[in-house]
Amino acid sequence: MDKTAGEEPETLTTGECSYNPVWGRVRLLISPDSMAVTLLEVAGETAHCSHLNPDKLKAFLSENKITHGIIPEALVELADSLRREPVWQGSLLVAEGRPPAVPGGAEYNVFAGAEVVVGDGNTITVDGNLYDSKAIKEYFISKVKPAATSGILAKVVRAGDVLVSKRSPMGGVAGYDIFGRDISPPEFMDVVAGDHVQLASDGQKFLAFLFGYVLILERNLSVVSPIVVAEDSMTAWYVQLPQMTPYKAPLGLDLTALLLAAGLKRETEGGCVEELSALLELEKKDGWYVAARGREPVRGSDGALLFEGTDPPSALRDDGSIDYRVLNLVKTVEADNHFATLSMPTSGEAGFTLLAEELPAEPGTPLRVDAKANVRVEERDDGEIWYYSETEGVIQYQNGKLEIDPLYQVKGNVDFSTGNIDVDCCLLVAGNVCSDFTVKSTKDAIINGTLEPGSKLIVQGNLQVKGGIIGEKTEVVVMGNLQTEFVQDAKIVVKGQVLINQYAFSAVIRSVGSIKVGPGSGERGGSIVGGTVCSSSGIEASRTGSPSNVLTTVVVEPAPHKLALLKQLKKGIVDCESNITKIMRTLNLQAIEPGLVKELLANSPPKQRELYVEILHKLSTLVKQQQGLLADKNKLRDKLWGDVDRMSVLVTKAFHANTKVRIAKKELVNRTDRGRTSISHDRTRLIMTAAKGADDIGP
Repeated sequence: MDKTAGEEPETLTTGECSYNPVWGRVRLLISPDSMAVTLLEVAGETAHCSHLNPDKLKAFLSENKITHGIIPEALVELADSLRREPVWQGSLLVAEGRPPAVPGGAEYNVFAGAEVVVGDGNTITVDGNLYDSKAIKEYFISKVKPAATSGILAKVVRAGDVLVSKRSPMGGVAGYDIFGRDISPPEFMDVVAGDHVQLASDGQKFLAFLFGYVLILERNLSVVSPIVVAEDSMTAWYVQLPQMTPYKAPLGLDLTALLLAAGLKRETEGGCVEELSALLELEKKDGWYVAARGREPVRGSDGALLFEGTDPPSALRDDGSIDYRVLNLVKTVEADNHFATLSMPTSGEAGFTLLAEELPAEPGTPLRVDAKANVRVEERDDGEIWYYSETEGVIQYQNGKLEIDPLYQVKGNVDFSTGNIDVDCCLLVAGNVCSDFTVKSTKDAIINGTLEPGSKLIVQGNLQVKGGIIGEKTEVVVMGNLQTEFVQDAKIVVKGQVLINQYAFSAVIRSVGSIKVGPGSGERGGSIVGGTVCSSSGIEASRTGSPSNVLTTVVVEPAPHKLALLKQLKKGIVDCESNITKIMRTLNLQAIEPGLVKELLANSPPKQRELYVEILHKLSTLVKQQQGLLADKNKLRDKLWGDVDRMSVLVTKAFHANTKVRIAKKELVNRTDRGRTSISHDRTRLIMTAAKGADDIGP
């Protein structure tokens, strides 16, 4: 809006205005409430600038009805600037109205000793610090955890603290705006007691009823509890906000009262009230602290089959089978022995919320055991079921079936006195398998001695060699799991898992399952030195390589049978594509489209049409077959990538130089002796994580 100085304004305007006095040009901003004037630009004619002074500038404002709250210092500053430079631009407050003084009728004892300025009914300024009650209230309404507390300042009071005292009301003082219009003070509003605030018996004091944060909202006086309860009523937090001095931490009694006020009806799990009080007194940090927890229900334990004389129940897998990594691999039993016990599931323990709502427990799942050959069942008074062996043999427990397999025993060595051994049952050799002899078993086998150089073992079940396996020409094939003391120079293929207690030296070991070497004992305990150790799951050893830098290769790669299946699927897809192409060439079809097929049949003689229908049927079958093979290939490929994601090599003590590690198709050669090291694959590279950090090994 442009005006000429001296013209009578039709209305008292606000917002940005432009004026053109005789001495130049002025642009200013009047606040919407007419309480402030800010100069934005002043341009004076050169001839007049030297004569501009604060009085002329004040007269200009007065001519335009801006008469009150003019700031002389600002006009002096502007006049000095214009004398130096005829054009001034910026933001300069030159007039400011006076707001009305709020009438008083209360003494804020809670802020005793501080200078208190009451603001807009939601804010108070205490010694220059803004106390925003609305911000505190909104913070607790949002219940965001964790939430930023920057800008929030809270005043903490204890139960019984005097918050406000009444006093005789004092009249307010009228204010004015920049145009000189009076602004009447608001009417006096008495303080009203809100949540957790009570009026003292004398009727003159407002007291805090609980420990908490003071809120003053439009003269409504409240104390907000620092306790926030989760929606599921399982956790209650104490919210620590930045405090005005002096700092106050809740006592144990304060916390108990707060929890009761929040409606909690149960004791806290573990009784953490006193510990929390001590922590808050010590740390004085903002944050969310657990003040109480309900108790989660405890699921009942499942029924379990426990074997006498074996490792504890943790050696049992969820399906009830034995984890052979921590047990003796093959367990024999004598006739008429109690060898296993089936425990019954338990009902568990109920939980409860902080509101005393019961959370029922889930009972454990019973384990079903089907007793088969040579097993006698006896039910005990306490509900347990005991299993007895009716004959000497080997305990077999798979897929819920429990039986005692017959045991063929060789009381000494396998040598010229026995010849080669080939049995359709479990086998126990009390001594060694001597050089150049072969042992075969369709079930489990135990060798109490050693496999000597040149011996050969083929076992369809699990194999336990309590001595070691020695010799470059020694060959071992195990369709189950293998456990032995050590391996040196031998060649071993295992379908299941491998556990070598002491070491593997210059051996070639291939396992579909995991391979663990160690922990062993002595300087060589748990070592893989020389040779190649390969798994399709993962490898763990105490040490790999040696200080003498013997080349040692450790490989984790997908199972050969899965890779062979993937290759077979790819070949099938290619064969289908070749046959489809041949048929389409024979039919002179450019694409398999309904329109083209109909046109082909319509233009064919009747006899030829019958042949074409038969060929088209074969084409449709090939297309469906190809689609099925492609889906199977993609599914298998995703599964193989999932296998790779889980593959790792873990060396728990010494990862020596000249150790080669390959996972899938990525490999690295360790150049420096390291301590505990883990190597994994992220589908693009190997990641080697050591005690001092992680190294990314590129493609």
